[in-house]
Amino acid sequence: MLLHFGAVDHDATVWADGREVVRHSGGFTSFTADLGEVADAAGGDTEVVIVVRARDARHGPQARGKQATDYANSDCHYTRTTGIWQTVWAEPVSEVHLRRPRITPDLASGAFHLELPLSANRPGHRIAARVSDADGETVAEATVRADLDLAPRMVLALPEDRCRPWSPEDPHLYRVRIELLDGDGEAVDSAECTAGLRSVAIDGKRLLLNGRPVFQRLVLDQGWYPDGLMTAPDDAALVRDIELSLAAGFNGARLHQKVFEERFLHHADRLGYLVWGEFGDWGANTGRTTGDNQRPTAGFVAQWLEAVERDYSHPSIVGWCPLNETHQELHDRQTVLDDVTRGMFLATKAADTSRPVLDASGYSHRVAETDVYDSHSYEQDPEAFRRQMAGLDKDDPYLNPDNRGTPEGRTPTRCGRCRTAASRTSAASSAASGGIRRRRMERPVTTARCPGDTGSGRAPRRSSRPASRG
Repeated sequence: MLLHFGAVDHDATVWADGREVVRHSGGFTSFTADLGEVADAAGGDTEVVIVVRARDARHGPQARGKQATDYANSDCHYTRTTGIWQTVWAEPVSEVHLRRPRITPDLASGAFHLELPLSANRPGHRIAARVSDADGETVAEATVRADLDLAPRMVLALPEDRCRPWSPEDPHLYRVRIELLDGDGEAVDSAECTAGLRSVAIDGKRLLLNGRPVFQRLVLDQGWYPDGLMTAPDDAALVRDIELSLAAGFNGARLHQKVFEERFLHHADRLGYLVWGEFGDWGANTGRTTGDNQRPTAGFVAQWLEAVERDYSHPSIVGWCPLNETHQELHDRQTVLDDVTRGMFLATKAADTSRPVLDASGYSHRVAETDVYDSHSYEQDPEAFRRQMAGLDKDDPYLNPDNRGTPEGRTPTRCGRCRTAASRTSAASSAASGGIRRRRMERPVTTARCPGDTGSGRAPRRSSRPASRG
């Protein structure tokens, strides 16, 4: 029996019948407790008592995102969330079971590459997988031994005439069913998820989706709700945010200072909504801007990698951005921020070679080889803003002021924040004012991956798990 936690802010310890079963640090990422031994000891008809303790310090370096350390809203921060704020659910599994799969699309070869981690390896076990299209017709299938590798791999090659790339214009999702079979051919575990076939590339200062440049006009979505703070009231609210943005003329979002619920990403996948995944890294500043005021901890790297691993297979995610507006003076002395920024960039590149990685959105860029250069503009006058961005198609993009890092000659650029960060309900008025409210990104972007339907720490099981509070 597995007990999944969508997210608990910030440090969590979980006990089952008085026995500690898991502890986790980080308020934005999912984790799982294995209740097997406790449930066996309790017996099938006995109730197991679960206790969760959450610690959420107001002070000191901690990844808080936009949560205020004051009691209520202050400056550009919002009323904080503490404790369980995403869904908690139990899942019965066999002793040997599938964990979260990695599905990588390979548009050039017309195939999906699967990595399938297991809880254990058993002689005679195999994994069978098949891909079906939107009509439910099987278009590819394969099997592989499950007793040789911790994470067996397989390739599902699609017939050329059945390759249908995922894009905002045609967000086609294949269905992937994965089964773990024992020596007798009986299924001991199974999982289903969706997969989008697409590619990402960089050509000069252009980012390409499926080999074609795509201009990204993205809102800055901070994922806050008046009745639940970071918690969406229901699944429909997640869909409504995307639909409002699309209706206002945007084609995606920068998911800002929050690791969004995985259900949001599932809806983005099926609606063809481009997003950049970001970490809620604000909370590391220890005082006024100096040469060493940002003090992110090693936990920032660990939590960010948990987010990348969870969301790796979603085609809607077209790029990663670990950090945002890391206000700290640039100089030639190595600081904690320099080390953590580079560590998060390199770790992201190692975890996902298919997507561009932006070291930090806005202001100080500390990684010279960042895939994308990003600037922030808070210009409030539309005409002045238009003049700022006029050089975009002339290879003369707007840069951060005050020598806060400059792009390499062929690095794609984007304006990562434009004008004011409006509330989530103002998308319609944004369109009426010229579509530059909230934020706009800059050139194309794309990537290759597949999405899971749910938010568990392992293979997705069902496509309709609610997004209610835990």
